[in-house]
Amino acid sequence: MSDPSDNHDFEFAPKGLVATFEDPFIYSDRKHEVIWDNDAYDFLQEEAPETANKSLWRQGQLCAVEAGLYQVTTGIYQVRGTDIANMNIIQIPDTNSIIIIDCLTCVETARKSLNLYQEFHKGQFGQDPEIKALIYTHCHGDHFGGVQAITEITGDNLRIIGPDGFLEHAKPRPKSNFYFPVYEALCMAENATHTLHNIQTLRGAQVRDARLWSRYLDQAIALFGDKTSVVFASHHWPTWNEDGQNLVLPFLEEQRDYYAYLHNETLRHLNNGQTPVEIAEGIEMPPNLSSKTHLRGYYGSINHNVKGVYDKYMGWFDGNPANLWPHTPVDAATRYVACMGGSDLVLAKAKDFIDKKDLRFAVTLLNHLVFADDTNTAAKEELISVYTTLGYGCENGTWRNIYLTGAYELDQGPQAAINAISLESLMSVDLDELIDVLAITVDGPRAFSEEGVTIDFMIGDMKASPKQPTEGAGWHVRLSNGAVTGRAVKYVPSPEPRDPNVTLTVWLLHKALVELVASAVAGKPTSIDSLENVTTYGDTAAWDTITSLVTQPNVAFNIVTP
Repeated sequence: MSDPSDNHDFEFAPKGLVATFEDPFIYSDRKHEVIWDNDAYDFLQEEAPETANKSLWRQGQLCAVEAGLYQVTTGIYQVRGTDIANMNIIQIPDTNSIIIIDCLTCVETARKSLNLYQEFHKGQFGQDPEIKALIYTHCHGDHFGGVQAITEITGDNLRIIGPDGFLEHAKPRPKSNFYFPVYEALCMAENATHTLHNIQTLRGAQVRDARLWSRYLDQAIALFGDKTSVVFASHHWPTWNEDGQNLVLPFLEEQRDYYAYLHNETLRHLNNGQTPVEIAEGIEMPPNLSSKTHLRGYYGSINHNVKGVYDKYMGWFDGNPANLWPHTPVDAATRYVACMGGSDLVLAKAKDFIDKKDLRFAVTLLNHLVFADDTNTAAKEELISVYTTLGYGCENGTWRNIYLTGAYELDQGPQAAINAISLESLMSVDLDELIDVLAITVDGPRAFSEEGVTIDFMIGDMKASPKQPTEGAGWHVRLSNGAVTGRAVKYVPSPEPRDPNVTLTVWLLHKALVELVASAVAGKPTSIDSLENVTTYGDTAAWDTITSLVTQPNVAFNIVTP
């Protein structure tokens, strides 16, 4: 049950709307198809049906406010309802300039959002705003993917500010907080939003540090808590102090304490010998915090966050030798079904557990049945029904999606993933990460039978580091023992002497190297000999040797079936 004080949510979520869109649709630049329609969420304004958790439905209602431009406070605006994230816009006092915080997922949603603000700004000040800088709060795609919409206006000289290590996408970097003293406004990025966040995501990511999360929240409180009148973020709606009541400070303090409690209590039970599952099932959270809707598990959950904290300190293994060397799911399933007397008996037992409302164990039995024999239609139908029921009951939106996606796969087959890697994104990564994009596609067993090759790429329009005064970066790529690896080397201008031990040296521009890698990863490798404005020394077939080993990922692999 939520805390009655959280009724402020329905006051705050629509507060400050100053401009709306004439057309709710956002169309793709490449195909004339709708990629965003906020009106599609209008159904959420109805009463919650039996097929959805009422608390999650309430959260959906709050998120599905009218798409438009919202004033957070004098000089600060948010565009909401055009993307899964917010675009925050800060007016620099006494100027015609603005700073943008986060630019959404793609160019189309970012462009439409920025256009709405520009129209509003021009109506207020009689001229278009000058964009002084773009700030990335962190390295998730929904916060930087629309950058091209900004550079369409500013050109390539746009000042972009991001957290240290932003380009190292794989690392769990902290999200940046900002305080604007003239506006008494605190931007908390994703560190304090209207949901419990993920310590470890179910989609896959490195574990975040719940202890540091709590510490950084406390740091923000200590620095700015008594100076802040409104707190806003990259998602959801702001929280304001109102009618002499300080709502900002309790909001931040409760978030701080919840993450700290999750961390500390998990470690307390861990040190008593409990496993991740045991801790997640038994942990008792403070009732006065659990009742707060901004701490409900709509995105992160207590259950999987506890397991994330455990994983950070202990890894995947719970210490039980029975879990050290398990069979594959198929091999284990066939043995379980045989031990339990065969498919018919297992199916009957699963139905008994369904009748007893123990859907979790029914899932365990039915999952074994499907993995033992994926042609067992009766088992699949029961599992579809149970997954659907579990999904409908979930307060956590991600859990709901996982259950319902599992049911869909059993019924319709797996859905193909969308390739989100673009040439623009590859242009922005470091050279080591660029080559790693290629390296992880190489077929190891085929590669370790190949004779090794080495390639030095000399990139004339790059710097080896920001502190290097001269242009030119070198990157050494090698194939040996089935692995593609590399390292930085000294840039050598063409046609100066090269390393005689290298199979091939290539002098080219950065974009040409990115295109070489991108085409290889896409399964359409480009020969170096076919490139223009490229100088080579050595055997150009060395690149062909590597690209011939590239494999294409299965973008529609099974998850809930063998």
